[in-house]
Amino acid sequence: LLCYAKLGQRQRNFKPTVSPYSILPQSASVSGSAFHAEIQCGKGRSLLKMTLQNLQVGAVRLIIDEKEPLRERFRPLEALNGEPVTSDFISTEIGSDMAVLKVAADKEVVVMFKPLRLDMKNRSTSTTNLHFILYDNQLRILLYRELEDNAESKPLTLFNRLFDYVQTSVLKWLKPLQSEQNPADEASESKKYEQNQGVAYDRDGNPINDADHPLEEGGELEQNAHEEEDTDGLWTEHFHTFTDSKPYGPSSVATDISFIGFRHVFGLPEHADSLVLRDTNQTDPYRLYNLDVFQYEVDTPMALYGAAPYMIAHSAKATVGAFWLNSAEGWFDVSYEPDDSSLLKNLFSRFFANDKLPVAKTHWMFETGSVDIFFLFGPKPDDIFRQYSTLTGVNPLPPYFALGKHVSRWNFIDMNDVKQTDAGYDLHDIPYDVIWLDIEHTYGKRYFTWDPIKFSNPTEMIRNISAKGRKMVAVVDPHIKKDENWDLYQEALEKDYYVKDVNNRVYEGWCWPGAAVYLDFFNPEVRKWYANKYQFSEYKGSTEDLYVWNDMNEPSVFSGPEVSMPRDNIHFGGLEHREVHNVYGLFHHMSTFNGLYQRSNGKKRPFVLTRSFFIGSQRYANVWTGDNAAQWSHLRISNPMVLSLGIAGFPFTGADIGGFFGNPDDELIVRWYQVGILHSFFRVHSELNTRRREPWFFSEQTKALLRNIIRLRYSLLPYWYEILICYFLQNIACTGEQVRKYTGFYEHTQNGWPVVRPMWTEFPTDTALFNEEKQFMIGKRTIK
Repeated sequence: LLCYAKLGQRQRNFKPTVSPYSILPQSASVSGSAFHAEIQCGKGRSLLKMTLQNLQVGAVRLIIDEKEPLRERFRPLEALNGEPVTSDFISTEIGSDMAVLKVAADKEVVVMFKPLRLDMKNRSTSTTNLHFILYDNQLRILLYRELEDNAESKPLTLFNRLFDYVQTSVLKWLKPLQSEQNPADEASESKKYEQNQGVAYDRDGNPINDADHPLEEGGELEQNAHEEEDTDGLWTEHFHTFTDSKPYGPSSVATDISFIGFRHVFGLPEHADSLVLRDTNQTDPYRLYNLDVFQYEVDTPMALYGAAPYMIAHSAKATVGAFWLNSAEGWFDVSYEPDDSSLLKNLFSRFFANDKLPVAKTHWMFETGSVDIFFLFGPKPDDIFRQYSTLTGVNPLPPYFALGKHVSRWNFIDMNDVKQTDAGYDLHDIPYDVIWLDIEHTYGKRYFTWDPIKFSNPTEMIRNISAKGRKMVAVVDPHIKKDENWDLYQEALEKDYYVKDVNNRVYEGWCWPGAAVYLDFFNPEVRKWYANKYQFSEYKGSTEDLYVWNDMNEPSVFSGPEVSMPRDNIHFGGLEHREVHNVYGLFHHMSTFNGLYQRSNGKKRPFVLTRSFFIGSQRYANVWTGDNAAQWSHLRISNPMVLSLGIAGFPFTGADIGGFFGNPDDELIVRWYQVGILHSFFRVHSELNTRRREPWFFSEQTKALLRNIIRLRYSLLPYWYEILICYFLQNIACTGEQVRKYTGFYEHTQNGWPVVRPMWTEFPTDTALFNEEKQFMIGKRTIK
């Protein structure tokens, strides 16, 4: 998508034949579990400092930052499950041009000094031949733009001059090729980006504030007006009615990671695309930038609601992984190519008969942030899931009711509608466990409140539901209605708890309530304050049987660029929104989880559903795939989306059954139920203007089919819970009496395994299954 935006073009086309980065040999040293060095660009001064840590879990961590930064770059450390435990290197050898760091008996990292390159090698326990090599910066595309302290007239540093010279030369060379390689019929997504940047829309697709600059439907993308010098937008960027001031200038970071000996790479949720990451040589790169996408397209690398910059490469010989702790906007190129290097062919001749060694080359690009990359050695799927979950955490064991059927729509009209819907399931002898309330239950979209007429006695309503052993979930979004007569708004205003604009004024956007402000969850005091709002004394009408749905937390701003917050908005501690965008949702549902946990004094397990997520969100919330549509293509894509989320650490996921938008016919709803009961999160949800979805609103034959499908789900609940418990209790073996006792999510909490998992995770040497996404496993014993 953003390969057509200025920053995306620069990042994607920065491919020097020789990397300007090298390690100063005299700076290299080892201290226990860490290798330290300084990095210079060309013959210039030392710009960067590098630390490579050996982690006890079977991984290494690479941190690169500026040696003398003008300001500290943000690192989303809350995504980690605590500070990783380190382990001393077994042995180290530092020479004049390289360092060899032995991290385990069969694993080592080779650091090449000039140009800078890291080779992660995992030797097989049964042979001296190399099992796999994970090359970082093999393609020599390391890019680290140092921060500058002036405006556009400031002279470029040595590195920036080199970068701009290289990228300008490459762009000139590529100009004649771009029109051939990117035909107009493949640029629809880029058009959408241009339109979204120029016009603000409400949820119905109506322009809000751009009468002066409408974009014509089907209009072509504007070409770069400055072909000779592509420095426009380095400091200030304009998108019609929106301006990004970029007070700190360009600060992008990027590198490439090559998975040597691999033809299949997975991960990078969230995208409505295939399970195996596609080759992006002739397409837009994958994009991670959490957005409120109202009815998304399928089979595209466009950004959706969540971001997990994490890849897993798998072959019949090994499984490895890498994730980058960066919460800024990211793009990712993937290409699958043979490597003709004679050295690599010799190393792998025992494993690959083909003369051309397979290589999965990936290019990771971020708008800003620091380099904080974790390389997971594997070498088996079980090792990868254990390593990743140890570092980022597991999903807490959900309450048992959460595995049942969830009944939802936007919106049940009033308390009587809730009562009649609940009674309808009893009348038609159809089981369900949870009923949901969307935004219309509130008093004028003021969250933590109830409509005084339609939901006048929420406590009684919830207790009538819970008397049957059922629960209720209510939506609580992060935006706050601007209302001077509302105590909650005024309290947060007086405490200075809202996000600021670039001029340090309270930022005001437009969302469901109309004029709205946004809580700054990066302030620890705001998180504590927000968590306290879930106390029964604060959330009037709530009970212990009311749980929470955090929606619109990308954050969604109908009047903002790309329906989100301006990137130069200011958060607590002077953080720019561009630095923290993809973890705004994480800090939101983290606060909600803590609030639910505290309201019961730790006696009851919280249940939180979130739309926006990042690495580590699995410790606090569950995820669904967002605003899908009643189309066969959306049913098809739900499987690879759920599988991708699963291998990235999110075991409790699912899609809105029947599609959020539109009206499924009888066949589509039956088929979707058949798939939906085999996803861990089982919810029917639909948009305000759709027909009712309760089974008795379909034909008698369809109702009977749906009843039987739902009952099948309930018959499998003990098994589901076994898998979840296995995931949760990490120090208990998932065998024998304990398996029979706990039966389902047990396995996820025990070792990080996904609950719904791709076939290759259980049959890692069967190459015919590596691309399989229609068939999958539920735990170790059930095949869908």
